[in-house]
Amino acid sequence: MIHTRKIGSATLTVVREYSGPSHGPNQLLPEVDLAVLEANKNWLAPDFWIPRVNKFVVALHSWLLQVDDKVILIDTGVGNGKERPSFERLHRLNTQYLGWLEAAGAPVESVTHVIATHLHADHVGWNTQYVNNEWVPTFPNARYLMPRECLEYMSEAYKDNPTHGYSLAYADSVVPLLERGLVDVFESTDLLVDCLQAEPAPGHMVGQASLHFESEGQHAMFCGDMIHHPIQVLRPDWNSCFDSHPELARDTRRHLLGLAADRNALLLPAHFGNPHCGYVRRAGSGFAFESAPWPASTI
Repeated sequence: MIHTRKIGSATLTVVREYSGPSHGPNQLLPEVDLAVLEANKNWLAPDFWIPRVNKFVVALHSWLLQVDDKVILIDTGVGNGKERPSFERLHRLNTQYLGWLEAAGAPVESVTHVIATHLHADHVGWNTQYVNNEWVPTFPNARYLMPRECLEYMSEAYKDNPTHGYSLAYADSVVPLLERGLVDVFESTDLLVDCLQAEPAPGHMVGQASLHFESEGQHAMFCGDMIHHPIQVLRPDWNSCFDSHPELARDTRRHLLGLAADRNALLLPAHFGNPHCGYVRRAGSGFAFESAPWPASTI
């Protein structure tokens, strides 16, 4: 199923790579309280939490934004055939991602820009694919935009430990692009591609950025891994196990949730279960999450 919607004059499509009940709640969010999940079971199950197996539904997907003559892909998932032995769920995937992308009207040759919110292994993988015994750019006509601070951090991390899972992703999904001069580095406050405003989103990974899009009075927020699961909208103090700077992550999450609520922005994370996006509403001194179902497909 291809899900698409309009954001003002732009067209937004979710390009799925994987979705399933993959993480125990305490595995993904070590501070989670099962009683809070039970109290919110009416909207968490079954799209975000499967109570009978006590697993969170975690998805991997990209966001395709088509604006005028620009075809922009935001975060590129895991990729096929990537060696990720330290991340079992990401290891040697074989999915129909590129087929879904083409079905959505964006064959690889048409993509003009690929933007990374950050450079973890599950956000850069489809930057490259394996052809004739080497990793080559998947999107031959695209410029690849990456946060400067994040890129510098990963470069040093790769030198320190080239066999780490994140370093392997840097080697096969970032370095081939750098070698070919296809990477444009951006600051976390830049305006990208004349339509996406970057904003620092620290705490999960050094240099992570969120991206804000506005058209005809409608707003969308591509928030990367600022938030991994919808229950964190209610409990922004609960960090994921992947957040490298816990207190900074909490502060960033609260800040961006507040922006999303005040701007009535469509929140577009990278790992929510179906429908993968939604709205943040103020609820007393905190927030509530409202899923945003997709319109009936016209494709």
